[in-house]
Amino acid sequence: IATRHPYKSWLANTQLILEDLKPVEPRALRRDVSLLDRQQAFGFTQEDTKLLMSPMATTGQEAVGSMGTDTPISAMSDRSKLLY
Repeated sequence: IATRHPYKSWLANTQLILEDLKPVEPRALRRDVSLLDRQQAFGFTQEDTKLLMSPMATTGQEAVGSMGTDTPISAMSDRSKLLY
């Protein structure tokens, strides 16, 4: 299977080395976009902020919650996966 395609050359031709990338100047935070708009754009809800993020920010510990999940698999969802 490994010899069916030129995987090694594909990787060599497409691989990016982080050290070779030029640094990018940080951009100023846009002040014309509200915090709520930013949160909604990235899929955060008020419940996330109140029940999950606030306890993490104040105590440094993860909030305890349900261990189950009702999120659909990616192929069945219109929403992006969140970072947490």
